[in-house]
Amino acid sequence: MAIDHSPLASLGLANDDFQVDELPLYRPSGTGEHHYLLVQKRNCTTPLLIKALAACCGVSERDIGHAGRKDRHGLTTQWISIHGGDISKLDELYLELPHDADVVITEHTQHGNKLRPGHLRGNRFTLRLTDIIDFPSLQQHIAQCVETGIPNYYGHQRFGRDQHNLNLARQLIAGNKSLRRNDQRLRYASDAAQAAICDAIIAGRLAEDRLRRAVVGDVVQLPNGANFVATEAELADINRRLAAHELVCTAPLPGTHCVAANDIGAADEARWSAELAIPWEAFAKSGRLRSRGGRRAATMHFLEAPHLEASTADGDQAILRFALAAGNYASTAAAAWDIVWQRAST
Repeated sequence: MAIDHSPLASLGLANDDFQVDELPLYRPSGTGEHHYLLVQKRNCTTPLLIKALAACCGVSERDIGHAGRKDRHGLTTQWISIHGGDISKLDELYLELPHDADVVITEHTQHGNKLRPGHLRGNRFTLRLTDIIDFPSLQQHIAQCVETGIPNYYGHQRFGRDQHNLNLARQLIAGNKSLRRNDQRLRYASDAAQAAICDAIIAGRLAEDRLRRAVVGDVVQLPNGANFVATEAELADINRRLAAHELVCTAPLPGTHCVAANDIGAADEARWSAELAIPWEAFAKSGRLRSRGGRRAATMHFLEAPHLEASTADGDQAILRFALAAGNYASTAAAAWDIVWQRAST
């Protein structure tokens, strides 16, 4: 499945048609040495926003925290934390931003710790769809995909523009390039290679009707994120619980903390990812792409089920709302729903 870097490119939407609101893991307490800002932005990436805030407030970019990156496109809201600096200068933030950026601070409070990646429950998405060909069919298609499971791909946005990060990973594995262990580019390369393996295995599960069906040796995940290996004695009960959405199948992110599949499950994972020619040993403690790794749910987890509401009498326009857990992408869901296919070509 090919997914463009920008959600808007996949969805075929204009900026004003696409809204993302971060769902925080916790609310700021109101006291503490870290300033928490709720920021609404257009035409501005999270790294550009952080750079502008650092220059405006007179702090290092390392003193600024965020729970997750938000795309430049669309209308997005997210929390940002700032440690120290002169917050009174925030009125001059526009001087540090790109000329076409639209940034508004809608809330300012405080908390006791820095925001760090992963400190969010997920994101709520609001999409305005136009030129819908068949509203009832689109509504039915979305509901069916949610029931059968939407493949939880990372997609090309994880690989970098023109697959730069994935290509860098291949160079590192081959020994044609070297980076310091603390180099951020090394983490991006490792993440991209892991995502390629994960996506290939999810694609394999989808092709063989295994998104919600386990075999002996598959690694299955509980709602709390704990993973366990399916045994023959438990297999019937596991598949019953998978069908009831009480469990999810997983795909590996190879590394030191990745729960290993065994038996048939391990053989299938190796088979599905073989074409990538990325050795899993590269993610070991002594490997060139050393990483903790883990397991990723093979299907998406919705925090709020998709709701499609017609906004015109004949149903040719609609508002689609849904919320995804952290690490899931709206562009991936849209590709599974074939939203672009459902729209009239112009």
